[in-house]
Amino acid sequence: MVIDRLLALRLITWISFAVVIVFAFYGFMNPPIKVITTEVEINASGDSVWKVLTDFNSYSDWNPFITSISGPLKPGSELLVSIALPSGRITTFDPQVTSVQKNREFKWLGKLWMGNIYDAENVFRLSSVGDGKTKLVHFEVFKGVLVPVYADRLETEYTKAFEEMNAALKVRTEALYGDTS
Repeated sequence: MVIDRLLALRLITWISFAVVIVFAFYGFMNPPIKVITTEVEINASGDSVWKVLTDFNSYSDWNPFITSISGPLKPGSELLVSIALPSGRITTFDPQVTSVQKNREFKWLGKLWMGNIYDAENVFRLSSVGDGKTKLVHFEVFKGVLVPVYADRLETEYTKAFEEMNAALKVRTEALYGDTS
């Protein structure tokens, strides 16, 4: 009788362990996704917005969110990026540039340790809206098993940070190149 109970307890333990492993593997292979999207219309050409957006040396002069970027803006290269969140938290990370299309788009991908733990693909996409104006769509796709842990903070803090950066980019670009009317 004692042996049956011990065997049953071991069996339940192994089944529980197997279920946890299966769910962890599934979560790793099909990680949760969170997307934060903001946009702003800027009274300047795409070329002018691109000049400000890719002038990394000047970020500390105008950008309240991404306070510094260093490294070459070319696919495959690694950047060193420092951000300041509205909460006061400062983070530095080293994403890899995944796409550069002059006057249209650039993106980078940052990963925590290895992929699907906490990945973040940041995208800056420019498009003409006519009359010498440009729309910036700034979004980030967060993916990984840790995303649900940070989902609420991502929604509030990152959306606010993106909007503050977009507004500052608009002011900076229009002051340097655009029509402020």
